[in-house]
Amino acid sequence: MKSVRGSLITAIRVPVSTKRRAALERISKTETDVPTFNICVSADVIGGVMTNVRVVAGALGDSGPQRLAAAEKALEKTSLGDKGAGERASVAAVAALRAESDIRASAEYRKEMAGVLLRR
Repeated sequence: MKSVRGSLITAIRVPVSTKRRAALERISKTETDVPTFNICVSADVIGGVMTNVRVVAGALGDSGPQRLAAAEKALEKTSLGDKGAGERASVAAVAALRAESDIRASAEYRKEMAGVLLRR
């Protein structure tokens, strides 16, 4: 569809996937507060096995959200209940994460929480 200057978007259609699952975990002082850290994992799940895994961490200070490819690789083609895969993803995420310290949390705390939340 061609963009027309001054036009108004009236709808956006996103196809629904019956095999795609996602989980978002966030940490904040209160439910309505700005997050101190958050992480999202999504994957296609067929027969309990995850493929096409994506892991993104956010609320990292000024550095912006980060995709954690090493954690994705650790979870790829593993089953949902595989605790070992969660541990490997946790270690990979902590090693790769480039968090910054700010008024809400230190970089070290954010890295620690990346590991904790991925193990869940």
